Amino acid sequence: MALLYLDEGLSNITDKRLVRLGDDVLDARSVVRDGTSDHHHLSTATRLGRILVTHNRADFELLHLAWKDWFVEFAIPPHPKHGGIVIVPQPPVVSAEDVADLIHAFVNDESRGGLANRLFLWEIPSAWREILTSPPRSPRPNTARRPLPGGSAVS
Repeated sequence: MALLYLDEGLSNITDKRLVRLGDDVLDARSVVRDGTSDHHHLSTATRLGRILVTHNRADFELLHLAWKDWFVEFAIPPHPKHGGIVIVPQPPVVSAEDVADLIHAFVNDESRGGLANRLFLWEIPSAWREILTSPPRSPRPNTARRPLPGGSAVS
């Protein structure tokens, strides 16, 4: 049984089917206000120890990559882990019932070693793909700092 946090965009049909399949489902609409920001959804799911399920690839992929990179970038140990993010297609590409079946099978498959601090995307026609890292950063050039009026400097 998986502990899931369903983003606002997921259907009530998906929610109900996941419950029937035996998962512990928390619908974001029952926890936070409508229109709550995506970073708040991720922090809420993390605080509650749940896997976040969403249709919103662009925003949650960015949040996931920032989450992983920022704690390293700013040398903040230990690196906190979110419960995992699962991104699924929206109906009508896949029906709400089929989305629930995909989610249930995926999050309850123990062969991948857990979802904590990982992001997975279901791609058509039938494959899960893990988003591993952000693109490599180019090193910041070592540019001379020029003085500003008043004594401070900019790069």
